[in-house]
Amino acid sequence: MYGSHPDKARELRSLSRGKLRVREVNGRTFMPTGDPSNCVNASSNICYDAGDIRVNQQLDLAVSQTVWLRFHNYVAEKLIQQNPSWSNRDELVYQEEETAIR
Repeated sequence: MYGSHPDKARELRSLSRGKLRVREVNGRTFMPTGDPSNCVNASSNICYDAGDIRVNQQLDLAVSQTVWLRFHNYVAEKLIQQNPSWSNRDELVYQEEETAIR
């Protein structure tokens, strides 16, 4: 979910409030889309950008990645609610949240 390389992990982050990037559709959050040229064997016209490149090949992986993305951002928001002084500390919230999920 977070990527296996620091550069990929950073690319997936919103860099705000410890959250991951999302794509909103009709008020719901989904994985952000990526460059279609990187979608080898994608099973749809949408190319998702996630920590695991297989996300575009396996529907069950896309679903689980979406659930974990939403959960990550939910927990990050709850951490800020419980610790208001963290609202401008993106890295702290991200690391605390990532540790809580793993």
